[in-house]
Amino acid sequence: VVQHAYHLIALGYAEEDEFEADAWGYRVMQQLDHTPEDGLAFHRRMLAYEREQGISDEPQEPATALDAGVQEIENHFRSHPPMAERIRRLEKGSPDAD
Repeated sequence: VVQHAYHLIALGYAEEDEFEADAWGYRVMQQLDHTPEDGLAFHRRMLAYEREQGISDEPQEPATALDAGVQEIENHFRSHPPMAERIRRLEKGSPDAD
């Protein structure tokens, strides 16, 4: 039941909504006098974490019930645009970003 409820909630958000939220957060950081690098820091940390943990966009078959629970959390991130694409879009939209 929890999985189905989560999926119904998660399906309500489109990738473009995620990109828009990223851009809004980035603009707010700029308005608060943070550097473009500061505005990208969270996304870059998440990308590094995904790579360190071996989290990919490809779903894996869980071996145990615990693995299935962990996979549900990871699937949350799979339902979002890939972090590298989110960073690329933010960098593309900012003339000050590296």
